[in-house]
Amino acid sequence: MTPDQLRSRLTVTVPEAGRALGIGRDAAYAAAERGEIPTLRLGRRLVVPTGRLLELLGIPQTDSEAGPASPTVATTEPVEGAHNHGDTARLRSA
Repeated sequence: MTPDQLRSRLTVTVPEAGRALGIGRDAAYAAAERGEIPTLRLGRRLVVPTGRLLELLGIPQTDSEAGPASPTVATTEPVEGAHNHGDTARLRSA
């Protein structure tokens, strides 16, 4: 996966992140479990935010290094009225 392909998406799968890092599927899931690959759990899906993956690879998130790719920040604070099922929380834009 090229840097431009990564920049065009908000998240990638753990195996896709592994390919970008030059490691296999099993090694990528093991690295994600250890926290070496940043992940978000969305329901039952485990995804890798591309901005964080680009940082890990040392690649600028945008063509100009003037600032972040997106001014929106996601938080995992509970949203009023949302049902909290165990350790999951809904994402909310700050």
